[in-house]
Amino acid sequence: MENMKNTENTGSVIMDAEEEKKEQSYQKLVSMMKSLECMPPTFSKSEIYSSTANKFSELAGYKDSDEYVTLCKQLARQTNDEVLKKLYESANEKKRRAKSATDYRSAADEFRKAGGFLDSENLANECDRLGSHLEKKGAGKFFLVIGVVILGILAIILTLVTPVVKYNVANVLYKADSYKYALKFYNRAGDYKESKQRIIVCQYNIGLDLEEKDDYLGAKRAFAAAGDYKDSDAKKVNALKQFLKHSEAGTLVKIGKYTWRILAIEDNQVLLIKKNALKKKAFHTTLEDVTWENSTLHQYLNTDFLNDAFSKEEQKNIIHTKVKNSDNATYGTDGGKDTLDFLFLLSIDEAKQYESIFKNFKNNSWLRTPGGNPNSAAFLSEKGLIMDYGYAVTSDEFSAAPAMWFNLD
Repeated sequence: MENMKNTENTGSVIMDAEEEKKEQSYQKLVSMMKSLECMPPTFSKSEIYSSTANKFSELAGYKDSDEYVTLCKQLARQTNDEVLKKLYESANEKKRRAKSATDYRSAADEFRKAGGFLDSENLANECDRLGSHLEKKGAGKFFLVIGVVILGILAIILTLVTPVVKYNVANVLYKADSYKYALKFYNRAGDYKESKQRIIVCQYNIGLDLEEKDDYLGAKRAFAAAGDYKDSDAKKVNALKQFLKHSEAGTLVKIGKYTWRILAIEDNQVLLIKKNALKKKAFHTTLEDVTWENSTLHQYLNTDFLNDAFSKEEQKNIIHTKVKNSDNATYGTDGGKDTLDFLFLLSIDEAKQYESIFKNFKNNSWLRTPGGNPNSAAFLSEKGLIMDYGYAVTSDEFSAAPAMWFNLD
Protein backbone atom coordinates (compact mmCIF):
# COMPACT_ATOMS: atom_id res chain seq x y z
CA MET A 1 0.00 0.00 0.00
CA GLU A 2 2.83 2.37 0.87
CA ASN A 3 4.44 1.74 -2.55
CA MET A 4 1.17 2.48 -4.29
CA LYS A 5 0.90 5.80 -2.46
CA ASN A 6 4.47 6.73 -3.44
CA THR A 7 3.71 5.90 -7.07
CA GLU A 8 0.60 8.02 -6.96
CA ASN A 9 2.53 10.91 -5.42
CA THR A 10 5.23 10.66 -8.09
CA GLY A 11 2.63 10.68 -10.84
CA SER A 12 1.00 13.70 -9.25
CA VAL A 13 4.31 15.60 -9.19
CA ILE A 14 4.90 14.85 -12.88
CA MET A 15 1.40 15.99 -13.75
CA ASP A 16 1.88 19.18 -11.73
CA ALA A 17 5.16 19.92 -13.54
CA GLU A 18 3.52 19.40 -16.92
CA GLU A 19 0.61 21.62 -15.95
CA GLU A 20 2.99 24.32 -14.75
CA LYS A 21 4.90 24.18 -18.04
CA LYS A 22 1.66 24.49 -19.98
CA GLU A 23 0.57 27.41 -17.82
CA GLN A 24 3.85 29.24 -18.41
CA SER A 25 3.57 28.74 -22.16
CA TYR A 26 -0.06 29.80 -22.06
CA GLN A 27 0.68 33.01 -20.15
CA LYS A 28 3.52 33.92 -22.54
CA LEU A 29 1.24 33.54 -25.52
CA VAL A 30 -1.56 35.53 -23.88
CA SER A 31 0.93 38.32 -23.11
CA MET A 32 2.05 38.26 -26.72
CA MET A 33 -1.54 38.66 -27.87
CA LYS A 34 -1.92 41.74 -25.68
CA SER A 35 1.31 43.26 -26.99
CA LEU A 36 0.27 42.72 -30.59
CA GLU A 37 -2.79 44.86 -30.00
CA CYS A 38 -0.66 48.01 -29.85
CA MET A 39 1.12 47.29 -33.13
CA PRO A 40 -0.06 48.87 -36.38
CA PRO A 41 -1.10 46.41 -39.09
CA THR A 42 1.91 44.99 -40.95
CA PHE A 43 2.66 41.73 -42.71
CA SER A 44 5.03 40.91 -39.83
CA LYS A 45 2.18 41.29 -37.37
CA SER A 46 0.08 38.91 -39.46
CA GLU A 47 2.92 36.38 -39.47
CA ILE A 48 3.30 36.64 -35.70
CA TYR A 49 -0.43 35.98 -35.23
CA SER A 50 -0.09 32.87 -37.40
CA SER A 51 2.96 31.74 -35.43
CA THR A 52 1.09 32.32 -32.16
CA ALA A 53 -1.84 30.25 -33.44
CA ASN A 54 0.54 27.36 -34.06
CA LYS A 55 1.95 27.66 -30.54
CA PHE A 56 -1.56 27.72 -29.02
CA SER A 57 -2.41 24.61 -31.04
CA GLU A 58 0.42 22.83 -29.21
CA LEU A 59 -1.57 23.47 -26.01
CA ALA A 60 -4.71 21.91 -27.48
CA GLY A 61 -7.35 21.34 -24.82
CA TYR A 62 -5.63 23.50 -22.22
CA LYS A 63 -7.92 26.24 -20.90
CA ASP A 64 -9.19 28.28 -23.86
CA SER A 65 -6.19 27.58 -26.12
CA ASP A 66 -8.43 26.19 -28.85
CA GLU A 67 -10.42 29.43 -28.90
CA TYR A 68 -7.17 31.39 -29.11
CA VAL A 69 -6.09 29.30 -32.11
CA THR A 70 -9.24 30.36 -33.93
CA LEU A 71 -8.85 33.97 -32.79
CA CYS A 72 -5.19 34.19 -33.84
CA LYS A 73 -5.94 32.81 -37.29
CA GLN A 74 -8.81 35.26 -37.62
CA LEU A 75 -6.60 38.18 -36.54
CA ALA A 76 -3.84 37.06 -38.92
CA ARG A 77 -6.27 37.19 -41.84
CA GLN A 78 -7.77 40.44 -40.60
CA THR A 79 -4.35 42.09 -40.23
CA ASN A 80 -3.29 40.89 -43.66
CA ASP A 81 -6.49 42.33 -45.14
CA GLU A 82 -5.89 45.65 -43.38
CA VAL A 83 -2.42 45.91 -44.89
CA LEU A 84 -3.76 45.05 -48.33
CA LYS A 85 -6.53 47.60 -47.87
CA LYS A 86 -3.99 50.32 -47.07
CA LEU A 87 -2.00 49.42 -50.15
CA TYR A 88 -5.20 49.44 -52.22
CA GLU A 89 -6.26 52.87 -50.90
CA SER A 90 -2.78 54.27 -51.46
CA ALA A 91 -2.83 52.97 -55.04
CA ASN A 92 -6.23 54.54 -55.67
CA GLU A 93 -4.91 57.87 -54.43
CA LYS A 94 -1.91 57.58 -56.74
CA LYS A 95 -4.20 56.78 -59.66
CA ARG A 96 -6.40 59.77 -58.86
CA ARG A 97 -3.41 62.12 -58.81
CA ALA A 98 -1.54 60.57 -61.74
CA LYS A 99 -0.49 63.04 -64.44
CA SER A 100 2.20 61.12 -66.28
CA ALA A 101 2.97 57.64 -67.53
CA THR A 102 5.39 57.21 -64.63
CA ASP A 103 2.64 58.08 -62.14
CA TYR A 104 0.31 55.50 -63.66
CA ARG A 105 3.02 52.83 -63.65
CA SER A 106 3.66 53.56 -59.99
CA ALA A 107 -0.05 53.25 -59.22
CA ALA A 108 -0.21 49.98 -61.17
CA ASP A 109 2.69 48.60 -59.13
CA GLU A 110 0.92 49.62 -55.94
CA PHE A 111 -2.28 47.85 -56.99
CA ARG A 112 -0.34 44.68 -57.72
CA LYS A 113 1.27 44.82 -54.30
CA ALA A 114 -2.27 44.65 -52.91
CA GLY A 115 -2.19 41.00 -53.98
CA GLY A 116 -5.57 40.69 -55.69
CA PHE A 117 -7.47 42.69 -53.04
CA LEU A 118 -10.92 43.59 -54.45
CA ASP A 119 -10.47 44.76 -58.06
CA SER A 120 -6.82 45.74 -57.68
CA GLU A 121 -5.68 43.60 -60.61
CA ASN A 122 -8.20 45.23 -62.98
CA LEU A 123 -7.21 48.69 -61.77
CA ALA A 124 -3.54 47.82 -62.24
CA ASN A 125 -4.25 46.86 -65.84
CA GLU A 126 -6.22 50.06 -66.32
CA CYS A 127 -3.28 52.10 -65.03
CA ASP A 128 -1.00 50.26 -67.45
CA ARG A 129 -3.29 51.17 -70.35
CA LEU A 130 -3.52 54.81 -69.30
CA GLY A 131 0.24 54.99 -68.91
CA SER A 132 0.83 53.48 -72.35
CA HIS A 133 -1.67 55.92 -73.84
CA LEU A 134 0.19 58.90 -72.38
CA GLU A 135 3.50 57.54 -73.65
CA LYS A 136 2.15 57.29 -77.18
CA LYS A 137 0.99 60.89 -76.97
CA GLY A 138 4.52 61.94 -76.07
CA ALA A 139 3.79 62.65 -72.43
CA GLY A 140 7.36 61.53 -71.70
CA LYS A 141 9.31 58.44 -70.83
CA PHE A 142 8.23 56.48 -67.82
CA PHE A 143 10.54 54.98 -65.25
CA LEU A 144 9.44 52.04 -63.21
CA VAL A 145 9.98 52.82 -59.54
CA ILE A 146 10.74 49.59 -57.70
CA GLY A 147 10.27 49.36 -53.97
CA VAL A 148 9.87 53.10 -53.25
CA VAL A 149 6.23 52.81 -52.27
CA ILE A 150 6.83 49.87 -49.95
CA LEU A 151 9.71 51.63 -48.23
CA GLY A 152 7.58 54.74 -47.82
CA ILE A 153 4.73 52.82 -46.23
CA LEU A 154 7.10 50.95 -43.93
CA ALA A 155 8.72 54.22 -42.91
CA ILE A 156 5.31 55.68 -42.02
CA ILE A 157 4.34 52.57 -40.08
CA LEU A 158 7.57 52.48 -38.12
CA THR A 159 7.26 56.13 -37.13
CA LEU A 160 3.95 55.29 -35.47
CA VAL A 161 5.63 52.85 -33.11
CA THR A 162 7.84 54.25 -30.35
CA PRO A 163 11.03 52.54 -29.15
CA VAL A 164 9.20 51.70 -25.92
CA VAL A 165 6.53 49.72 -27.77
CA LYS A 166 9.10 48.05 -30.01
CA TYR A 167 11.15 47.04 -26.98
CA ASN A 168 8.14 45.67 -25.11
CA VAL A 169 6.94 43.69 -28.12
CA ALA A 170 10.47 42.34 -28.54
CA ASN A 171 10.50 41.26 -24.88
CA VAL A 172 7.27 39.31 -25.29
CA LEU A 173 8.59 37.58 -28.39
CA TYR A 174 11.88 36.93 -26.62
CA LYS A 175 10.16 35.27 -23.66
CA ALA A 176 8.14 33.15 -26.06
CA ASP A 177 11.40 31.93 -27.67
CA SER A 178 10.50 33.65 -30.97
CA TYR A 179 14.05 34.92 -31.34
CA LYS A 180 13.87 35.66 -35.05
CA TYR A 181 10.97 38.08 -34.61
CA ALA A 182 12.33 39.43 -31.33
CA LEU A 183 15.59 40.28 -33.09
CA LYS A 184 13.75 42.44 -35.62
CA PHE A 185 12.05 44.50 -32.93
CA TYR A 186 15.15 44.85 -30.75
CA ASN A 187 16.96 46.18 -33.82
CA ARG A 188 14.17 48.67 -34.38
CA ALA A 189 14.31 49.73 -30.73
CA GLY A 190 17.88 50.94 -31.28
CA ASP A 191 19.75 51.77 -28.07
CA TYR A 192 16.67 51.62 -25.87
CA LYS A 193 17.38 49.87 -22.56
CA GLU A 194 18.93 46.40 -23.05
CA SER A 195 18.15 46.09 -26.77
CA LYS A 196 21.78 45.72 -27.82
CA GLN A 197 22.47 42.93 -25.33
CA ARG A 198 19.23 41.16 -26.18
CA ILE A 199 20.18 41.27 -29.87
CA ILE A 200 23.31 39.29 -29.05
CA VAL A 201 21.35 36.72 -27.05
CA CYS A 202 18.83 36.38 -29.88
CA GLN A 203 21.63 35.80 -32.38
CA TYR A 204 23.06 33.06 -30.17
CA ASN A 205 19.70 31.29 -29.88
CA ILE A 206 19.04 31.67 -33.59
CA GLY A 207 22.40 29.99 -34.12
CA LEU A 208 21.30 27.07 -31.93
CA ASP A 209 18.06 26.72 -33.91
CA LEU A 210 19.87 26.78 -37.26
CA GLU A 211 22.42 24.30 -35.98
CA GLU A 212 19.62 21.84 -35.18
CA LYS A 213 18.30 22.30 -38.72
CA ASP A 214 21.75 21.55 -40.19
CA ASP A 215 21.99 25.07 -41.62
CA TYR A 216 25.63 25.30 -40.63
CA LEU A 217 26.52 28.38 -42.64
CA GLY A 218 23.56 30.27 -41.19
CA ALA A 219 24.45 29.04 -37.70
CA LYS A 220 28.05 30.17 -38.19
CA ARG A 221 26.91 33.66 -39.13
CA ALA A 222 24.53 33.87 -36.19
CA PHE A 223 27.17 32.73 -33.69
CA ALA A 224 29.63 35.19 -35.22
CA ALA A 225 27.08 37.98 -34.70
CA ALA A 226 26.77 36.90 -31.05
CA GLY A 227 30.40 37.90 -30.50
CA ASP A 228 31.89 36.64 -27.25
CA TYR A 229 28.56 35.69 -25.68
CA LYS A 230 28.87 32.36 -23.84
CA ASP A 231 30.60 29.82 -26.12
CA SER A 232 29.70 31.60 -29.36
CA ASP A 233 33.22 31.40 -30.77
CA ALA A 234 33.43 27.65 -30.17
CA LYS A 235 29.94 27.18 -31.61
CA LYS A 236 30.90 29.26 -34.63
CA VAL A 237 33.99 27.15 -35.30
CA ASN A 238 32.03 23.91 -34.87
CA ALA A 239 29.41 25.11 -37.37
CA LEU A 240 32.25 26.09 -39.70
CA LYS A 241 33.70 22.58 -39.50
CA GLN A 242 30.36 21.00 -40.30
CA PHE A 243 29.94 23.33 -43.28
CA LEU A 244 33.43 22.51 -44.56
CA LYS A 245 32.81 18.77 -44.21
CA HIS A 246 29.87 19.07 -46.56
CA SER A 247 31.67 21.35 -49.05
CA GLU A 248 33.91 20.70 -52.03
CA ALA A 249 36.99 22.19 -53.68
CA GLY A 250 36.45 25.73 -54.92
CA THR A 251 33.91 26.64 -52.22
CA LEU A 252 34.38 30.03 -50.59
CA VAL A 253 33.98 30.48 -46.85
CA LYS A 254 34.77 33.23 -44.38
CA ILE A 255 37.14 32.24 -41.60
CA GLY A 256 38.30 34.93 -39.23
CA LYS A 257 38.48 38.28 -40.96
CA TYR A 258 38.91 36.97 -44.49
CA THR A 259 37.34 34.80 -47.17
CA TRP A 260 39.13 31.56 -48.09
CA ARG A 261 38.81 29.09 -50.96
CA ILE A 262 38.90 25.33 -50.45
CA LEU A 263 41.73 23.66 -52.37
CA ALA A 264 41.36 20.12 -51.01
CA ILE A 265 39.71 18.04 -48.26
CA GLU A 266 41.71 15.09 -46.95
CA ASP A 267 41.36 12.96 -43.80
CA ASN A 268 39.26 15.42 -41.80
CA GLN A 269 41.52 18.28 -42.81
CA VAL A 270 40.88 20.99 -45.36
CA LEU A 271 43.46 22.98 -47.30
CA LEU A 272 42.43 26.59 -47.86
CA ILE A 273 43.97 29.58 -49.60
CA LYS A 274 43.03 33.21 -49.05
CA LYS A 275 40.68 34.34 -51.82
CA ASN A 276 42.25 37.79 -52.20
CA ALA A 277 46.01 37.87 -51.83
CA LEU A 278 47.65 40.33 -49.43
CA LYS A 279 48.85 43.22 -51.57
CA LYS A 280 52.31 44.81 -51.68
CA LYS A 281 54.18 42.23 -49.62
CA ALA A 282 57.93 41.75 -50.02
CA PHE A 283 59.16 38.17 -49.64
CA HIS A 284 62.06 39.48 -47.57
CA THR A 285 62.99 43.00 -46.48
CA THR A 286 66.70 42.70 -47.30
CA LEU A 287 68.19 41.79 -50.68
CA GLU A 288 70.22 38.76 -49.64
CA ASP A 289 70.27 35.00 -50.02
CA VAL A 290 67.20 33.75 -48.20
CA THR A 291 64.89 30.73 -48.02
CA TRP A 292 61.26 30.49 -46.96
CA GLU A 293 62.35 29.47 -43.45
CA ASN A 294 64.20 32.73 -42.79
CA SER A 295 62.08 35.14 -44.83
CA THR A 296 60.30 38.05 -43.18
CA LEU A 297 57.08 37.08 -44.98
CA HIS A 298 57.21 33.65 -43.34
CA GLN A 299 57.63 35.28 -39.95
CA TYR A 300 54.84 37.80 -40.57
CA LEU A 301 52.26 35.22 -41.64
CA ASN A 302 52.90 33.00 -38.63
CA THR A 303 52.84 35.79 -36.04
CA ASP A 304 51.17 39.13 -36.75
CA PHE A 305 48.83 37.94 -39.50
CA LEU A 306 47.88 34.78 -37.61
CA ASN A 307 47.00 36.68 -34.45
CA ASP A 308 45.18 39.48 -36.23
CA ALA A 309 43.14 37.40 -38.68
CA PHE A 310 41.81 34.63 -36.43
CA SER A 311 40.16 34.24 -33.04
CA LYS A 312 41.80 32.04 -30.41
CA GLU A 313 39.27 29.28 -31.08
CA GLU A 314 39.99 29.43 -34.81
CA GLN A 315 43.73 29.37 -34.18
CA LYS A 316 43.34 26.17 -32.15
CA ASN A 317 42.11 24.44 -35.30
CA ILE A 318 44.75 25.70 -37.73
CA ILE A 319 47.08 22.74 -38.07
CA HIS A 320 50.78 23.19 -37.38
CA THR A 321 51.85 21.70 -40.69
CA LYS A 322 55.20 20.27 -41.72
CA VAL A 323 55.97 22.18 -44.90
CA LYS A 324 58.43 20.68 -47.38
CA ASN A 325 60.70 23.30 -48.95
CA SER A 326 62.06 21.71 -52.11
CA ASP A 327 64.86 23.08 -54.26
CA ASN A 328 64.01 24.87 -57.49
CA ALA A 329 63.79 21.95 -59.93
CA THR A 330 64.84 24.05 -62.94
CA TYR A 331 67.74 26.03 -61.49
CA GLY A 332 68.72 23.85 -58.54
CA THR A 333 68.45 26.75 -56.06
CA ASP A 334 68.44 25.54 -52.45
CA GLY A 335 64.96 25.55 -50.89
CA GLY A 336 66.28 25.46 -47.33
CA LYS A 337 65.05 23.45 -44.37
CA ASP A 338 61.52 22.14 -44.03
CA THR A 339 59.37 24.21 -41.66
CA LEU A 340 56.47 23.81 -39.24
CA ASP A 341 53.93 26.45 -40.22
CA PHE A 342 50.41 27.50 -39.40
CA LEU A 343 50.32 29.60 -42.56
CA PHE A 344 52.46 29.22 -45.65
CA LEU A 345 52.69 30.05 -49.33
CA LEU A 346 52.19 27.38 -51.94
CA SER A 347 55.26 25.85 -53.56
CA ILE A 348 55.75 25.51 -57.31
CA ASP A 349 54.60 21.87 -57.14
CA GLU A 350 51.47 22.76 -55.14
CA ALA A 351 50.63 25.61 -57.50
CA LYS A 352 50.79 23.12 -60.38
CA GLN A 353 48.61 20.68 -58.45
CA TYR A 354 45.88 23.26 -57.92
CA GLU A 355 46.41 25.26 -61.12
CA SER A 356 42.71 25.12 -62.03
CA ILE A 357 42.03 27.39 -59.05
CA PHE A 358 44.25 30.13 -60.49
CA LYS A 359 42.71 30.46 -63.95
CA ASN A 360 41.33 33.90 -63.14
CA PHE A 361 44.22 34.97 -60.93
CA LYS A 362 44.78 38.73 -61.14
CA ASN A 363 47.94 39.29 -59.08
CA ASN A 364 51.63 38.52 -59.26
CA SER A 365 51.85 36.43 -56.11
CA TRP A 366 54.83 34.90 -54.34
CA LEU A 367 55.45 31.16 -54.05
CA ARG A 368 57.69 29.84 -51.28
CA THR A 369 60.02 28.03 -53.71
CA PRO A 370 63.25 29.95 -54.46
CA GLY A 371 63.78 31.45 -57.91
CA GLY A 372 66.78 31.09 -60.17
CA ASN A 373 68.99 32.93 -57.67
CA PRO A 374 69.18 32.54 -53.86
CA ASN A 375 68.01 36.15 -53.44
CA SER A 376 64.86 35.61 -55.50
CA ALA A 377 61.60 33.71 -55.10
CA ALA A 378 59.34 32.07 -57.65
CA PHE A 379 55.93 33.59 -58.24
CA LEU A 380 52.58 33.07 -59.87
CA SER A 381 51.88 35.64 -62.57
CA GLU A 382 48.67 37.63 -62.88
CA LYS A 383 47.75 35.29 -65.75
CA GLY A 384 48.10 32.24 -63.54
CA LEU A 385 51.47 31.18 -64.97
CA ILE A 386 54.23 29.80 -62.73
CA MET A 387 57.41 31.86 -63.06
CA ASP A 388 60.15 29.61 -61.67
CA TYR A 389 62.99 32.02 -62.50
CA GLY A 390 61.55 34.28 -59.81
CA TYR A 391 62.06 37.90 -58.85
CA ALA A 392 64.12 39.83 -56.29
CA VAL A 393 62.77 39.07 -52.81
CA THR A 394 62.64 42.74 -51.77
CA SER A 395 60.04 43.74 -54.35
CA ASP A 396 56.83 44.95 -52.73
CA GLU A 397 54.96 44.96 -56.03
CA PHE A 398 53.96 41.36 -55.38
CA SER A 399 51.10 39.88 -53.38
CA ALA A 400 51.05 36.98 -50.95
CA ALA A 401 48.25 34.39 -50.84
CA PRO A 402 48.57 32.53 -47.52
CA ALA A 403 47.36 28.94 -47.27
CA MET A 404 46.60 26.72 -44.28
CA TRP A 405 45.38 23.29 -43.25
CA PHE A 406 42.30 23.47 -41.00
CA ASN A 407 41.22 20.70 -38.64
CA LEU A 408 37.70 19.27 -39.12
CA ASP A 409 37.63 16.90 -36.13
